[in-house]
Amino acid sequence: ELKRLLTKLQLPANAVISFFTCDAVSMYTNIPTDIALIKIKAYLRSHGASFGLSQQRIEALCEALDIVMLRNIIQFGDCYYWQICGTAMGKCPAPPWAIIYFALHEMEFLPRWTNRVPFWKRYIDDGIGIWIHHSNPVEDKRLWKEFKADVNNYAGLRWDFVGPSKSIDFMDLTISIDNGRFKFTLFEKPLNLYLYIPPNSAHPPGCITGLIFGNVLRIYQLCSKESDIHNRLRVFFRRLRACNYTPEALLPLFVKAVDNAKAYLQRSDAEHEARKLAKEKDSKQRVFLHLPYHPYDPPSKTVQRLWRSYVTSPDYTEPLAE
Repeated sequence: ELKRLLTKLQLPANAVISFFTCDAVSMYTNIPTDIALIKIKAYLRSHGASFGLSQQRIEALCEALDIVMLRNIIQFGDCYYWQICGTAMGKCPAPPWAIIYFALHEMEFLPRWTNRVPFWKRYIDDGIGIWIHHSNPVEDKRLWKEFKADVNNYAGLRWDFVGPSKSIDFMDLTISIDNGRFKFTLFEKPLNLYLYIPPNSAHPPGCITGLIFGNVLRIYQLCSKESDIHNRLRVFFRRLRACNYTPEALLPLFVKAVDNAKAYLQRSDAEHEARKLAKEKDSKQRVFLHLPYHPYDPPSKTVQRLWRSYVTSPDYTEPLAE
């Protein structure tokens, strides 16, 4: 999604740009609960109707936020603790709570910087943006310092910035600028051990298929250069070989995965949406039988064949489907 948004981004002509990233320091624990409750409840009461929420639901949601954020009990061993500050840890509303809290600040400061920050996206506590440099280096430095101060001018939160730079690492992407065009490749942490499931592990055979298909598609989607794609595929293959997978087992899967990735990227957005809707419709007509996997159990194809023979399409009797 980030690559798609950047590829479609229209920037001012002759603009000198750089990337920057920012990371919130201990976001969950540093959000002041009392202030966040006031701000989020005020926003819900003033804008909740635009999201289709009735006044009764809005008040119920505000009451629920009070209960969850102010009465969080944590168990550690045989002791129980009442959390008295910070976001209620381990609770489902914690991520959207953190996202909304800082989004209210973004709604205030971002409009003031549209001429310098034409692109800004954030995933909870990780942000990325594009900075348009001022022609005067001294003024550019002053504006950049002022922008960082504006971002950090919010109760409880402090953001650490990296950049501006012509190349930046964000999530699993390395994004750079080359002759005015964005270039993308995978970012992998140096300490990643790549501990893939070994072939003798008691996992369903489909696990390694899904791993290869998913990662090959990811490589094709995120890498800009064809040579980079081929290099990443070779490295991925070698890592699986290091986990004791044989070339005979891997090569057919890699060939199918590459064909699948190329076919996927050639489809239009409309085709992707149509396939998605077809899968959703098909899933509503399926019955799923989840069993713990064991290598000596009958294969799933045998179970599916028996299901069709005796339940959905039995001989000489009315099928369950009808």
